[in-house]
Amino acid sequence: MPFPWETVPPLAIICGATALMGALPHGIQKLFYGKPKAVLQDSWDRQVAKRDERVIQEWQDEQEAKVCSINKALQWLAFPLPLLTLRLVCNRRREF
Repeated sequence: MPFPWETVPPLAIICGATALMGALPHGIQKLFYGKPKAVLQDSWDRQVAKRDERVIQEWQDEQEAKVCSINKALQWLAFPLPLLTLRLVCNRRREF
């Protein structure tokens, strides 16, 4: 008994529509927010993520302050080439 090929197009339409229903919300979320939806996250997880971002930003600010202080210390020694690169790092922070 041969396979009834007239059943393939409706089956493909049904499977494609079902797959689209699952993929469309993910695509819209990624398009509007730039990241996938946070599934199974409560307020604790969101607070920890905010804290982590704040701690990382503070650490980066401390590192830039160290580079700027090294830059000021090197100015007394009169090394022009390293100062040029370090000055760019210090000035980059002031632009924001």
